Amino acid sequence: VLHNIAIAEYFKNACSNSKKLLEDLNTVKKQSEEFAKEPLEAVNPGSNVSVSKHQFDSTITTLNIAVTWFHLHQYAKCLSILDPLFLNIEPLDETIALQICFLMLDSALACHDAVKFLEVFGHLDKSFGVGFGTHEEIGSTMQLSSNQVSKTSSLLSSSAASDALKSDLAAAESGLCEEGLEYDNVLAEIEAEKRMKPVGHIPANNLLKTIGERSILTVDVKLELQLYKVRFLLLTRNVKLAKREVKHAMNIAQKRDSSMALLLKSQLEYAHGNHRKAIKLLLVSGIQKELRTSGIFNNNLGCIYYQLGKYQAASVLFSKALRNCSSLRKDNPVKLFSLSQDKSLLITYNCGVLYLACGKPLLAAQCFQKASLVFCRQPLLWLRIAECCILALQKGLLEEGNTSSDRSEIRVHVIGKGKWRQLMMEENGFVELGGSAQWPKLSLPLARVCLSNSMYLLNVSLMNDYSKSDLESPLSVMINETKEASWSDHGDADTNSELKEAKGGMNQDIIQNSLSAYKDIRRRENHLLKQALLANMAYVELELENPIKALSAANSLLQLPDCSKIYVFLGHIYAAEALCLLNRPGEA
Repeated sequence: VLHNIAIAEYFKNACSNSKKLLEDLNTVKKQSEEFAKEPLEAVNPGSNVSVSKHQFDSTITTLNIAVTWFHLHQYAKCLSILDPLFLNIEPLDETIALQICFLMLDSALACHDAVKFLEVFGHLDKSFGVGFGTHEEIGSTMQLSSNQVSKTSSLLSSSAASDALKSDLAAAESGLCEEGLEYDNVLAEIEAEKRMKPVGHIPANNLLKTIGERSILTVDVKLELQLYKVRFLLLTRNVKLAKREVKHAMNIAQKRDSSMALLLKSQLEYAHGNHRKAIKLLLVSGIQKELRTSGIFNNNLGCIYYQLGKYQAASVLFSKALRNCSSLRKDNPVKLFSLSQDKSLLITYNCGVLYLACGKPLLAAQCFQKASLVFCRQPLLWLRIAECCILALQKGLLEEGNTSSDRSEIRVHVIGKGKWRQLMMEENGFVELGGSAQWPKLSLPLARVCLSNSMYLLNVSLMNDYSKSDLESPLSVMINETKEASWSDHGDADTNSELKEAKGGMNQDIIQNSLSAYKDIRRRENHLLKQALLANMAYVELELENPIKALSAANSLLQLPDCSKIYVFLGHIYAAEALCLLNRPGEA
């Protein structure tokens, strides 16, 4: 009852207070867990009404908490909440189990967590038999397209933006790194939103309620899984196989709603660089005709025109997309889906990238600062804000006159009294600026803080990647076991066992090739990002008249293995300038 009251009040208040909903649901969950641990008599003393343990099950409440975080674009938090449910998913009703898995798949894709995606997909594959690849694909190659646009992880999960450092020369000359815009994360949530409404308790023997607008029993689960497979292959940049799989999805989607399949096909052509074809597929999808998806259409079209170098057209389209999102928020009462359909922050990030490319650092910085509500844990966001500061300096837009405290990176505090008086220095870590009501003005000290934040987040990301690499062997075993179980369940003739094992092996090869290729791409992206950060750090420290730190950053840049030629050149230039300022002309 308390659970249903919390949800009813949330909708009564036009979905305006998500924080209160989360607090109420967490309270209900805690009470349910406490009641479940107590003896049944203690829960309802002096009553003849029978009470069973399942009435205190907190699965529905936990799922609703995760759904709420998903609508708030907090995909990593959503995924962490669903993990315990997934570990104990076998006893659950099939309907609710499917919803948990679908929500986890959407969140994992948004977080760019390929390992978690495969873990959940393996469970669904075991149940519905939709694997990766077929026996005829054994001879196919897993090579990636050489001109594939690189994208870095986000978001939210569905969301960090997909940046790419494609042109070292452009980065060196203007401080800008070209990037793929937030294209895939936006379009990939359309199907997810159809399934994700809060779940309510149903009396009597039907405890679990369908979440989405349509009953899960009427959903073609194999089509859903086929679309998820395409999204996974796009995430891991396996473009060749994704092209075949999206054709298969189009065949399955005949006489059904094929808008999602067409959007994925458009994204595939976008990744291939076939921008004209991507535009045609977007138009054919028909999503521009609906209010809730017209913003996604304009955003994706703006991304394509940005890649074509037509910045004015892209700017107009992004503005239209923002107006579409604004109209969604004007619904009265506000629908729950309006929260997750509101892609205004993602589109605002795209506007920032566009303004930066157009040489408008002040406007770009405003966009990035607004987008920090979503992307504050993404290293590239902080690099972009630092680039805004540097570009503003080059254009003479910064206020002159840095104080000595601004030039110094060291912050000292005095603690204690008398003989116990001590000096304490702050450790360099992450400085919370994202989501601040009042951002500091663009300046070189702000650029330093942003670069430091970006480096800190990059190092954390690298550490997480290393820890996940330790899970590769167990994951491989898990996938093998899943495939063998799946094939053995569907076949009872010994004569077909060899063929089934071959298919299972091919599935495993495709998965491992996709994961290894994705890991290599991520490693190259992070390596390029680190080069850009160190080069910008050296430049900023020189401008702040701190040659020691500039020399340290330049030397760190030169010591990186496989450093690109333009950054090697910049590293030598900045190191020489720092040595001159340190009165070491011979070394310079």
